[in-house]
Amino acid sequence: SRYDYLKRIKKNSYYLGGDLESEGEDANEVDDITKIANTILSQASLMPLFYLVQPIYWEYAEVLNLNNCPDYLILADTCEQYSLDSLPNAATKVTNPGNFSTNHTFTIVYPLLGKIEL
Repeated sequence: SRYDYLKRIKKNSYYLGGDLESEGEDANEVDDITKIANTILSQASLMPLFYLVQPIYWEYAEVLNLNNCPDYLILADTCEQYSLDSLPNAATKVTNPGNFSTNHTFTIVYPLLGKIEL
């Protein structure tokens, strides 16, 4: 089962300032994906939501922590396939392989070349 980061974080987010209707829908989704990646990396946790929103088994909570910033973060999200090569505050490359069972999409990661192929 995939964890729907985009849906859950958007549902529990507050938007401050700016007119959301004036921007294009694609621009908003790319911006949301960047925000999700930055949230996960800045909190150094694969579970960035508040514990009242998403219950956490505290005995196993440290397994979800990112002790070192990874080179690649592959999120198995339910949204469309994407890849972020450059984030403002991290050297981590973030990708979502998409859903192979419905869209027949996948991602190839070449760690030695530093390349992600969608």
